[in-house]
Amino acid sequence: MKDVFRLQAQVVAGTNFRYQGHGCLLPVDDKQLGSCNDRECAYEPLQVTVFTQEWSDTTLVIDVERIPEP
Repeated sequence: MKDVFRLQAQVVAGTNFRYQGHGCLLPVDDKQLGSCNDRECAYEPLQVTVFTQEWSDTTLVIDVERIPEP
């Protein structure tokens, strides 16, 4: 993500963090970031949801979605 313009946290059985910012949406199978060589890609507004649970050492990307331009 190039920049973050909004951050929300929700306490559940851990914490859900929702980051909103501009980034590059890549194909799931793009393991080497080939679609974003040299940081040249089409940035678009995205929301990324990350779940963390410190006591179990868990961090998961739950969702990445396109959102309207703020």
